[in-house]
Order: sequence, then C-alpha cells, then structure tokens
Amino acid sequence: MKSFFFVPGDREDFIQKAKSLDADYLVFDLEDSVSEYRRGVAVNNLLRRDVDMRDYLRVYWPIDKPSPFRELVIHGYSRFMLPKIQEVGDVDLFLSLVDSHRTYRIEIIVLVESPLALHNTTELAQHPAVVGLCFGAHDYFELTGMEPLFHNIAWHRNVVLNTSKAFGKMSLDVASMNVTDASAFRQECESAKSMAFDGKLLIHPWQLGLFNDSKWFSEKDIQFAKKVKAHIQSIGGMEAFSVTTLDGQVVERPHIERINRILKESGYDTI
Repeated sequence: MKSFFFVPGDREDFIQKAKSLDADYLVFDLEDSVSEYRRGVAVNNLLRRDVDMRDYLRVYWPIDKPSPFRELVIHGYSRFMLPKIQEVGDVDLFLSLVDSHRTYRIEIIVLVESPLALHNTTELAQHPAVVGLCFGAHDYFELTGMEPLFHNIAWHRNVVLNTSKAFGKMSLDVASMNVTDASAFRQECESAKSMAFDGKLLIHPWQLGLFNDSKWFSEKDIQFAKKVKAHIQSIGGMEAFSVTTLDGQVVERPHIERINRILKESGYDTI
C-alpha cells in the first residue's frame, strides 16, 4: 500500500522539507489547505521547483478562467487529483482547460466527495485519463450531514474500492484527520490494507511515520507465504501447481496473488 502525502502548495518551507520525506507520492495541495487569496503564491511556488515523478497536484474546483493549470502542465506536472468532481463531463472540462490539444499524457485521480459522484463512479472509472478513485469522506460528511464516524462510510469505501478494481484503476483510502491516537490510526491503515486498497492519503508527518513503521503482514503470514513458495519450487514451479494443504490451510491457484503480495511487500522474491 502506497503513501500519498499532502503538502500545502503555498508553504515554500513545507515544499522544501517534502524532498526528504519517505513518502511514495507527494500531493501538492492547491485546494483545502490553501486559502483562495494565496492560490497564486502556491502556483508560483510549484512553477519554481523541478517536477518529480512522484508528484501529484490537487487542484481547486471550479477552475478559474483563464486556468493557471495549463502553465503547470507545460512546466511538467502531469498527475492531478480532482476534487468536487460530479461526472465524466467534469473530467473532460478539466482536460480541455489544461491541455486542449491533448499534447500531454495527463493522469487523474478522482476524489469522490458527493452522492452524485459516488453514483457515477462506474463511468468515472472508465475514463481513459482516470487512473484512480478515492473517497473523500470529509466533504461527503459535510455535504450530506452524516455524522463523521469511520464506520458510517464502510459501504462508500467499498463502492469506490470495488469500482476501481473492476476497471483496473488505483483505489486510494480516505484521509484521516487523526493526528494523536496512534492505535486508532493504525487500525484505520490496517483496515485499508486488509481491504486491498492500493494507497492511503496522509496529511501529517506523524501519520507518515506511523504508516511507514507499520508491518502490514504478521510474521505468521510471512512465514506461511515462504512455505507456500518453497512447496511450489519443490514441485517444479507454478506449471505443476494446482492445490495443496499446508499447516491445515488449503492453498489454491487463486491464493497465489496474495502470497506474492505478502512476499514482495515483505522484501522477498515472489514465486
């Protein structure tokens, strides 16, 4: 599971510090963490830095005309998170504003933050520029009046997760506002990992530290995966494997993807 760490775009000091962060992706924010009157400062900050392959930009919506994002695309930014998106037409509108001639390969993660967007996830996931979906819980809470409790969004997370998997797109889990309760935050991350989300949104260095220190698989899981690998190697590889029983557990071919994921993410060669 990958980390997507948010950095306020108007904070030059934070942008500089982000270079040394052990995050898989950096999301330079131009929306919630940046006031409207400092958007220009944020855009200028981002135009002064060299673009890195792990960079995303979260834009604001609706977009001003003329849009400042065309200049950012020309500078080299090509990965975006789009908030407040309701339907496929919004994605096309964004693309037309930043790259009307489709000169660049633009990749978009859609933040699903409303009932209508949730209803339209199937269509959104099929857009060729959309590479992932993420449920935006906090905007959804505010818009619907739902009490902001993690268990209230179990169904919503599953909808976004399943739709992403159905169309081969990334599925990112919600950003947590918890920056003090380590046990609760770890449980939230473990939930995302157990459900097979591909990434987690993070907003604070404290969260990133806990996220990176987390062991997503138990020692028992790792040892069992190594035992499955050893068994398959002993019989001549996957071509010879169909089903076996190890330590009282039936292992079939559909289980091998999870076994390989445990091995890979624990630092071992896959089967």
